[in-house]
Amino acid sequence: MKTRALVHPLAWCAVSTVCAQVAATAPAMIEPVGVASSYEVVERDAHSRVWARVSYATNKLGEVTASTNSYTELATGIHYLEAGKWLESEAKIEILPNNAGAAASRGQHKAIFPLEIQSGVIELALPETDLARGGNSMVALARLGPCLL
Repeated sequence: MKTRALVHPLAWCAVSTVCAQVAATAPAMIEPVGVASSYEVVERDAHSRVWARVSYATNKLGEVTASTNSYTELATGIHYLEAGKWLESEAKIEILPNNAGAAASRGQHKAIFPLEIQSGVIELALPETDLARGGNSMVALARLGPCLL
């Protein structure tokens, strides 16, 4: 009886040691190698941007494979073109130096507002068109519908 009580703990230690060694040396079917990279913008145009990231995995043979995941974000006017490069649009009106008024210049439509908006001329530059000029009636027309002029 005492022998049997001693054999069980020894047998359990031997089995658990063998199992631990097998588990440590056997590669998993597919396991992550490291943390996947964070999403980054890889492509831009006027109304969209493509976000992508790369993740790595190891197969049971120990080979590392890379997998790219991506999605396309759509939004009207999300970027504007300046000097051949797409930049992020911003809904921002900035004060011009020397009391020259204010300008919204970080988007596809650019506007320059005079210092005195009631009596001055508002200039509006649309993508791929000439400059439009007008007073505060032009701003009122813009609010009525999709047609600007």
